[in-house]
Amino acid sequence: NTTPQCQPEQNNKPFEGFARDVKKNSYRPAAVCLGFLCLLLVAGLITRTYLCEYYFLHWGTEMALLQTSNNNQSKEIDQLQTSNTDLIREKNQLETRCNKLTRERDHFYYISSVKKNWNESRNDCLQRGADSLSTDYRQLPDRIWIGLKYNESTEWKWVDETPLTQCYWLHGEPNGVEKDEHCVEIKRNNADKGWNDAPCTVTKTWICEKKVAL
Repeated sequence: NTTPQCQPEQNNKPFEGFARDVKKNSYRPAAVCLGFLCLLLVAGLITRTYLCEYYFLHWGTEMALLQTSNNNQSKEIDQLQTSNTDLIREKNQLETRCNKLTRERDHFYYISSVKKNWNESRNDCLQRGADSLSTDYRQLPDRIWIGLKYNESTEWKWVDETPLTQCYWLHGEPNGVEKDEHCVEIKRNNADKGWNDAPCTVTKTWICEKKVAL
């Protein structure tokens, strides 16, 4: 019998070491890529956080500016309203001080709030570009001068030379021509209301009339 010859045992350790090195080296690129991706992710998170904080702060600043602008506009509106109220008050005061001009058809009428004699009252009307009332307008307050006066040469006459065609004398009037009652007032006598002759030196309120072209 032939005794089998034993093959010498081969040494596989160098191959195993090489395989381990190859396996180990194949993991390094993956680890590097993973680490790089992690860095990018961290960088993205940091950037996003920064941008969020930036836009939040910027938005807050814009809102604060808009709120300030809105408050300023509200103050300006309040100031304008106050100014408008003051102007309205001044207008009303002026209207009260100067009384009212009442327009009827083609005439303006001004009724005074103070008293003067007949001549002074007419001068006031002339200074206003008007004249004493010279129509048969009877819807007037009591005891008020009108533009009718006695002239010895022409008797009773309107200041604007209008002929006296219709009269509204109270019963028994005029009765004082001989007593220098040469001016005319509106007077209420019981239920009646009309003209009364009176001394021109007596002080009364008066009415001015201004004709305007339409």
